[in-house]
Amino acid sequence: MMDHITVKGQGGTFDAYIARPKILPASAVVVLQELFGVNADIRRHCDELAEQGYLAVAPDLYWRQEPGVDLNVTTEADWQHGLRLYSAYDRDAGVKDIKDTIDAVRSLPECNGKVALLGYCLGALMVFMTAVRNDGIDAAVWYHGADTEKYLGEVDGLHAPILVHLPRRMSSFPRLHKRRLEQHSLRNQMRRCTATLGRVMLFPATTANTTTPQQLTLPTVGRANS
Repeated sequence: MMDHITVKGQGGTFDAYIARPKILPASAVVVLQELFGVNADIRRHCDELAEQGYLAVAPDLYWRQEPGVDLNVTTEADWQHGLRLYSAYDRDAGVKDIKDTIDAVRSLPECNGKVALLGYCLGALMVFMTAVRNDGIDAAVWYHGADTEKYLGEVDGLHAPILVHLPRRMSSFPRLHKRRLEQHSLRNQMRRCTATLGRVMLFPATTANTTTPQQLTLPTVGRANS
């Protein structure tokens, strides 16, 4: 079975890596890359999600600049390559590409109609931007969303339940922005959390009157490229 699908976007088509669970149809997770492209780490995260029963799809966010980017996080040359792509990335066009990916995934026979977003760094920023500009996203998970503070003016458009991981010492997202994000999010949207040894521990006070469990296991916490 093919491990890629083709998404029809606005202005062209692009590829997306897909990992399928054993039992189908299933809920889907659209996994958004860091600055290194849909590399071995992102593909492995998709595979782990599939092992947990999710249909996982990682679109090529750089397709407009350089299709098929697959960079190694351990080499300086690849870091510089990724940073150049990151700096030139068209975020507004990226939101449209992600929405097109969500629509394409939701229409797959392997999908049961539910689609969540999961992103790291650049991908985390794009999770936020996509979630505040589009309805119909069932859930969103965001790790280390650099530059998200520049888009907090759009936070009132956020309707999807969202799990946000911001490290205490993330200098690009100071406490003022964290408070602003919390103040503009509904109680059942925002979850305070700390990540330890691959587990996300949700504080009980924030899960009152919700169906979210106090402890949630995610396969990729603490093992993203960054």
